[in-house]
Amino acid sequence: MERDDDDKAGPSTSSTGPAASAAPAAISAAADAARAGWEAENRAAAHRLSAAHQLMTACLDYPGCGTDPDDPRPGYSILDAADVAITHLVRVLAISTYKAGAMISFAADLHLRYPAILTAMTQGRLVGISVSSSGVGDPGGGVAEVEAAGGVEGFFGSA
Repeated sequence: MERDDDDKAGPSTSSTGPAASAAPAAISAAADAARAGWEAENRAAAHRLSAAHQLMTACLDYPGCGTDPDDPRPGYSILDAADVAITHLVRVLAISTYKAGAMISFAADLHLRYPAILTAMTQGRLVGISVSSSGVGDPGGGVAEVEAAGGVEGFFGSA
């Protein structure tokens, strides 16, 4: 038993009537809204990562962290700056210490090794690098792809 050509084509795709003209506009508007949300997430992730890097830098300058050869402070304990920064991130963002440590590490990589990627994130142009809601990315995958493409402009194009 063979099917008619009409059955093979699926539902009617008639482009007449008011609903047909409104559908492309509604779809386009929804796609634009999704894109705007995606760009906002990228900007928010860049903001969180920048704040994490600033926090780590502030912790490195904290007098109780590290050793100062001019002031050895005998009898005082010395705090690890990374532990102090991680503790603050855990308290403020309600994330695990593992995620906070990964966030600080990724933030340092973006600021010191890949500033162009951070700039692209700030502009909402991030493509192909996983950034979760906690701001922790996957530097092993996405960053390697950006490097293989010859940098940010090669990966993102001229957009």
